[in-house]
Amino acid sequence: MIRRHTLRNVPPAAPVSRSGRRERRKDEVRQRLFRAAVHLFGTRGFNATTVEDITQAADVGKGTFFNYFRTKEMLLSNWAELRLDILRGARTETQQADGPVREILRRLFANVLEEPTRSHATSRCMLLGLLGGEPISDMAQGTAARARQILADIMAAGQQSGEIRRDVTAADLAQLFQQTFFGFLHLWVLMPNQNLSRRINTAFDLFWAATVRPGRSRESAR
Repeated sequence: MIRRHTLRNVPPAAPVSRSGRRERRKDEVRQRLFRAAVHLFGTRGFNATTVEDITQAADVGKGTFFNYFRTKEMLLSNWAELRLDILRGARTETQQADGPVREILRRLFANVLEEPTRSHATSRCMLLGLLGGEPISDMAQGTAARARQILADIMAAGQQSGEIRRDVTAADLAQLFQQTFFGFLHLWVLMPNQNLSRRINTAFDLFWAATVRPGRSRESAR
């Protein structure tokens, strides 16, 4: 005899909690505000963009902005902190010896470029932030210094494992990584018709050629 399964035997689907829906909604609004702000900063400039401009572009009430960010500066600060989290994740990988440092750095280079290269306005915003006046430039310089320290820790791990050259300090190699990153962004803004994926790979390969331990070929470093 064939036994028929009834709905009694099927566990009910777990309901989506109201708190889960609220968190998704908050994240969606935060992303809309951020992307609207970055676009306006890149096209109008930071100082010329008002909170009302941002909320209108994001199609939310003006008061909603302050539920997420105290100021325009705080919006960029939060975004910069997310970039630092990507670097911290890469540092954790190296500390756990989770694969060759070369591949960790390659993924890191692509990951930190992912958001800025979504649009030229985003890249422009990042570059103008570094070149702008207080308080944005101060915040950007502080973030860049913290990023260099994290990168230096990664480079030092690569030196200890024998992948990365030791005749150059980890701090200088960290700065070289940043120079490659910001140089790429600058050219991406000036020459928007480049093949993005190919240029990212080429930029990293050139960085690695200057970073790999002498006598260790790129093939053997894979």
